[in-house]
Amino acid sequence: MKDNLFLEKPLSETGLGRSFCMKGERMGISTVADVCRLPPAELIAKKDFSYHWLAVFTSYLEKNDMLHLLQPGPGRSSG
Repeated sequence: MKDNLFLEKPLSETGLGRSFCMKGERMGISTVADVCRLPPAELIAKKDFSYHWLAVFTSYLEKNDMLHLLQPGPGRSSG
């Protein structure tokens, strides 16, 4: 249940900053779930994607003990 509540959190409520959220919006990402559910290849292919943006997001997940959400799972390939 904790994972589901965390996943549905809007990026604007993560405290990661306005530019992070705006870049997410330009990529069509508005919640934590939007990132976690994308296969890596699709995320990387997005027009405004940057590895810095991903590093900030990954750090956020790690600080919240939620890094496991990026692991491949049902319906989410690793590449």
